[in-house]
Amino acid sequence: MLERAVGGSVKSFAKKNLLTPLGMKSKFSEDGGSNMFMFAFWETSCRDLAKLVQLYLQNGKWNNKQILSAEFVNDARTSSSALNQNYGLLWWLNRAGTTKSTSANAQTRIGPRHQNAPLDMFEAVGACGQSAMGFPTQNLIITFMRTKTLFGALSCGSDSQTSALNKMGSRVFELVK
Repeated sequence: MLERAVGGSVKSFAKKNLLTPLGMKSKFSEDGGSNMFMFAFWETSCRDLAKLVQLYLQNGKWNNKQILSAEFVNDARTSSSALNQNYGLLWWLNRAGTTKSTSANAQTRIGPRHQNAPLDMFEAVGACGQSAMGFPTQNLIITFMRTKTLFGALSCGSDSQTSALNKMGSRVFELVK
C-alpha cells in the first residue's frame, strides 16, 4: 500500500525525500524479500538522529525547504490515542495524561513519561535505551546510542549500564527544565 502511495520503492522514496536532503548517511535494513523495515533495525548515527529531530523542531523545514508538511509535524507531536496519550505519530510525548508502557509488564500511569522533563519534549525510543529527544522550548536535541544489532542478535549490556543510562537521562531532564 505504501509503495502505491509513493509511486515506487519506499526505500528509494525515503532516500530521495528524507535522507539525501538532510545529508543523512543512515541505512534501512530489509527482510528477505527486500522489504524495508520501517519500525526498527535502522543503521544510523547520533548525528543523523539529531538531524531528524532538528527537522521536527523546525516544523518540517530543512535549509528553508519544506521536507515534511508542518501539519504532519504538528500531528506527529500531538497525542494520537486516548488509550495512550503520551504517543503521537512515531514519537513519544511528555504530556500530562495516561501512559501505557510497551514493555512486557505493561504498566499504566497518569502524568508525563518523564516527570523532570519539559512537557513539550518529544522522543523516539529504540532498543536498549537508545533515544533521540527534542526539546522545542529550549531548541535542544539529545541523542543516546549504545549497542549494535547483528543479524537479529541483540546485546543490551548489563542492568547496571541500563541504570546508569536512566540516571544520566534524569540528570539531563533536570538541567533542561
